[in-house]
Parts: sequence; structure tokens; C-alpha cells
Amino acid sequence: MASSHPNYDTHTYLTVALAPSSPLLAAPSQLTARHPGLVYLGPVGELHDVQVVGVQKDVRAQSAGPIVNALTDGEGVLRVAVQEPRHIQRRISLRETNERFEAWMDPLPPDPDPDGYLTLAGGQLECR
Repeated sequence: MASSHPNYDTHTYLTVALAPSSPLLAAPSQLTARHPGLVYLGPVGELHDVQVVGVQKDVRAQSAGPIVNALTDGEGVLRVAVQEPRHIQRRISLRETNERFEAWMDPLPPDPDPDGYLTLAGGQLECR
């Protein structure tokens, strides 16, 4: 998208997929001329045939149908989709996983009989 950061609290964002023969490919900002409440944000990454437009939530609440109809009724638009914010879970590295595991593990108690002189026989501890 363009350099402005999306604000999902105040705006709803729509992606508009353009047909390969669409006249809007040359000037995609002209999408905003289809409805007065639209603001052009830019392409989705390097996809020049998918554009993002925004509309204030209060405007969209009043005229959601007319906005989508205005975008799809014109020439060159294949589809319009409402974008929802997603929460992306951060992946941790193997090193972080190991560090967390080691911090979680209690140190093992020392071996009470490193020389092997104690044995367990019949539930009783005996010396050899």
C-alpha cells in the first residue's frame, strides 16, 4: 500500500481488483472519482492490478452498498473486497525456544551416589 499507515479504527479499506484491459491501470487514483467518500491509498505491494481505497467508517455505515456498487458498476473492475485487520503471531527462533526451555527447566538434583555404591533392594536403600 501507499506510505500512509492504515487506521482500522477510523477507516474501512477495500481492495479493488482491476481487469487486465482496465483503463484504470493507467491512472488507478481515478477510482476515487466513483464515490466522493473514497480515498486512494495505492497498489497492494507490487500488484498493479489490485488497488486499495479507504472510506471513513461513518461514511461506509451510511452508504456501504452504494460505494461497492459504484466501484463494481464501472468498467474495468473485477471485484471489490473489504479488508479486515489481522493479528500476526510473531515466530520465535530456535535459540529463543531453547533459552525459554532452559529457563523453565529446574536444575536436576546432584547424583546422591556418583560411585554407584547405593542400590535399591525391596524398597530399601542398601550399601554395597
